[in-house]
Amino acid sequence: MKDNIPERPENYECTIAGDESRGSVIKEMRAMVSRFQQKDNEYKKAGFDVFYTINKREGKRETDYFFLKGPTGYSVQDGNGKILITARTRDDLAKAAYTRGLIGYYTRVEISQGKAAAERVKKDPLIQKILKKQNQSGY
Repeated sequence: MKDNIPERPENYECTIAGDESRGSVIKEMRAMVSRFQQKDNEYKKAGFDVFYTINKREGKRETDYFFLKGPTGYSVQDGNGKILITARTRDDLAKAAYTRGLIGYYTRVEISQGKAAAERVKKDPLIQKILKKQNQSGY
């Protein structure tokens, strides 16, 4: 005879000492996506195009960064709308964001040269060697 415990449904997932359950991760991802969509709509109304978004997490603190294309150039803003970086070209913006530590090397290449270029760079042993020498993962 199968034991039926009414307190625990079949899809029950528990957390063990700091582990997150799958349900909480999904809720967190949905909240992040809706937050990004809301900000995207706000920026579109203001005349900006969001071409890249980043969510950085340090401990429990999260920060959103939005890479924008506007009528006068490119910029990076945080979630509060504070302008962190401005540049005239996309390449200059990616370079400034990389030196500031907002993005990794591969993301820099993807923003400035495209996704195919970033994939080629990931396979390049010389680039891997240089990044390893600088103690950077390239993320």
